[in-house]
Amino acid sequence: MSKARSLSDEERASETEDFLKRRILINDSELRARFRNAKPLYRDKKTTQLYLLKISESLTTLRKQAFTWKPELSNPVAEPIEAIMTIDTYHTSPGLVFFKPTIAEILAQIPDSLLGEKIYFEVRLPDLDGSANNQKFIKFGFHNAKTTFYRVRHKGSR
Repeated sequence: MSKARSLSDEERASETEDFLKRRILINDSELRARFRNAKPLYRDKKTTQLYLLKISESLTTLRKQAFTWKPELSNPVAEPIEAIMTIDTYHTSPGLVFFKPTIAEILAQIPDSLLGEKIYFEVRLPDLDGSANNQKFIKFGFHNAKTTFYRVRHKGSR
């Protein structure tokens, strides 16, 4: 019986980096389709009110613009919404203190169970403190964040 060879640190790092890159890839037509149903939200830190954002539908904006930096607020969310799940999401980053999530990165990571449904999402900034959780992704050029997905609360649901 042969013993399975364990991966070296370099091999494990390469596999992790490949996994993270694949996880945030999405083609243009799928990106547009997902953006029709999923919209980003911004939470005002003082009032905790959630706002819709004014976002251009251009591919450049969706793929390259960090929507959390100087967000252009639209209207407060008027419909009653409910959080349905929070997941880990991964975002490219040039360094520890630059958290610049794009809409495309979020949309590529929407769980299959939510595809095609009208949803909203809010991304929480990771702790940019050099914690062990952040460090394991930073060395591959990624941040790990928490993204919460919301849907409109229907009458009769809590």
